[in-house]
Amino acid sequence: MQVRVLSPLPDDPRPRPPKHERTKSARDVIQGLRTYIEESWSELRKVSWPDRETVINLSLIVIGVSIAVGAYIAVLDQIMHFALSRVFG
Repeated sequence: MQVRVLSPLPDDPRPRPPKHERTKSARDVIQGLRTYIEESWSELRKVSWPDRETVINLSLIVIGVSIAVGAYIAVLDQIMHFALSRVFG
């Protein structure tokens, strides 16, 4: 059995600026946060939100399907429990 050792990854060819040049001031951070919030709010205004009736109908469908899947799993669990208790006593 042979193990092949891969060569290490090359150094990043892009030079990084000194640390004091990479730090952002509090003003830059706040401005970035403000820009992010403004852009997010702008995108949320573009969303086509469903009306109340659609939300209620889809919620009822989700609840109904969840109950049906839960009942299906419960029935399968009871069948498996019965079968395995017969096999293993």
